Amino acid sequence: MLIKLVRIGKDAELRSANGKPVLSLSVVYDVGYGANKKSQWLNLAMWGAQAEKTAQYFTKGKQIVVRVDDVHIEEYNGKSGRSEERRVGKECR
Repeated sequence: MLIKLVRIGKDAELRSANGKPVLSLSVVYDVGYGANKKSQWLNLAMWGAQAEKTAQYFTKGKQIVVRVDDVHIEEYNGKSGRSEERRVGKECR
């Protein structure tokens, strides 16, 4: 589980999957400090009624605290054709 203060990177996207509302969020937080400071991006998904109720408030630049139960790394083929990684969190609250 991860509990973290994050910034929203782009407006949240509300969609439907198998008839259930799903809110997709792209958030960023900083790791380290000074010259060693790096930005860490995390793609999140929120499901159900909570997703519908909060979608309008999650806009780019806002800071929120998230609790993510399932954080893992997914590999995918990037635009350049190379294998890349992204951090994904499911069951966000």
